[in-house]
Formats: sequence, C-alpha cells, structure tokens
Amino acid sequence: MAVSLNSLGTPDHAGSAVTTHDAVITVNAGSNIALLLQIAFDLSTPTGVGAVWDPLGANQAMSLITSAAFDGSNGLLQIWGLVNPTPAASHVTISWTNATDLAAVAVALNGVNQTGGASSFTEQAATNGNSTTPSITVTASSGDETMATTYNLTSAISGDTQTTTINDASMANGAMAGSRADATGNMTHSWTQSTGLWKCVGARIIAAGGGGAAGFMWI
Repeated sequence: MAVSLNSLGTPDHAGSAVTTHDAVITVNAGSNIALLLQIAFDLSTPTGVGAVWDPLGANQAMSLITSAAFDGSNGLLQIWGLVNPTPAASHVTISWTNATDLAAVAVALNGVNQTGGASSFTEQAATNGNSTTPSITVTASSGDETMATTYNLTSAISGDTQTTTINDASMANGAMAGSRADATGNMTHSWTQSTGLWKCVGARIIAAGGGGAAGFMWI
C-alpha cells in the first residue's frame, strides 16, 4: 500500500513569543493513518517540547522523529509523528518552555505502517549550507512518503521542488518552508532563497508493508 494524503492542516504561525500553539487539522477516516507535524521555532532555545493530538478528545501524544537547531540562538526545526490518530476535526497542541514564535503545520497520511517507532518513521540526517539552494535528500523506497523542512535568516523561501505543506516568512527572525513527496525512491527536497546560511531536516514515512530502518528518535 502506497502512502497517500489524508488531509493537510492549516499552516500558520503563532505571531508572537508564546509557549503553546495549536496546529489545526481535520483527520479524516482512512486506512493505516499517521499524523505528522512540521515545526520551525524562531529561536533555538525551546525546551520540554511536546505535541498532543486532540487534547480534549483522543489525547494522543506524538513522538519526535527529528530535531535540529539552526544555530545557538535561532531556528529549531522538528518533525513529529503519530500512528493511528483518532479521526476528528481538531488540532495538535504544541507546548514548550522559553517563549518564542513558531510556524507549524500538521499533515495526515493514509497507508502508513502502523507498528510505530522505526517501522513507521525514520530520521534523515540534517543538512546545512551557505547557498541559494537549501536541499536535503531523504532515503526512502517507492510507495513511502518523505517530508522535509528548511529555515534561514536571510530571505523568503520559494521554488519548492516537492509538494508544499507550509511556507512562512512572517516570523521575527527567520523564514521556513516545508514539503512532502510521494516517494519513488530517494527523494530530494530543495528550495530557492537569496544567498545565506540554511538548515534542513527530513523524515521518511514508511508505507504499510514496508521495511523500517535505524535512526528513529523515540522520546
């Protein structure tokens, strides 16, 4: 079974320095559902980050797949995952300490391996550079889904080579963009920006019936 889109949530940002934010999404009924969350904190200092799907209903905690800071002060990129979320029109509540703005989007997928852990999600090593083309290649197999997020301090981001999930240049310090792809093998996610430093994180979402891999960060 190939992974496919169930629902794309509302991409948005907090708009101020806060310690909680809701990422709104309707998770539709489907088969082998997983819920993913892409976050870019504007500062790199949040601690104790947590993400809970439908806290007043199903109250299901998500697990961290990957996390990387842009530098010692700015930009913390994370991707979270949850298998078998209860379908609902609701939100993911993100909470943390050390107030900061953030941008985030939730994405629901069908056809995902329901075992959890490294059988469902694997982390791609973060990439960074100083150029006009932020890029990360996510190792995957045909039928999987890949997901990636980038952040910079210099300019708005454009030219997404995969399917855009979020693009936000309204945070006080940086800009972020995210994308997903129906994998046909290893998938490269890249963007365009004015020259400057950038950081990318990525994850593989494994199809039901697919094989897992090492590298999952389970917290």
